Amino acid sequence: MNESKEIRFITPDYEELFRIPDGGSIVMTRPEGEEYISECKYLDEAHFEANGNCYHICQFAEIQERNGAKVKPETEPEINCGYRIIQRNQAGDKVFKLGLRTQI
Repeated sequence: MNESKEIRFITPDYEELFRIPDGGSIVMTRPEGEEYISECKYLDEAHFEANGNCYHICQFAEIQERNGAKVKPETEPEINCGYRIIQRNQAGDKVFKLGLRTQI
């Protein structure tokens, strides 16, 4: 049986917000508008890896709440001139983007 693995994202009170597949990405938006995109790896039902760090799903929820960040699934990766955008920072009316070179 080939079971697909999903990572659950919850509130600190364990209310489910959404799920993403193993290898999917999330967008974390900080109160000042900075956006960080993280690819996530399923470890087990209650743990996942993002940016090289292992998190318990409730620990991650508590960190995001403490930071005032909002988290949502990334629906479509943004590719710009061969770079996958992984961070967006707003400065006035400008948006600065940081990307990683994609495999062509």
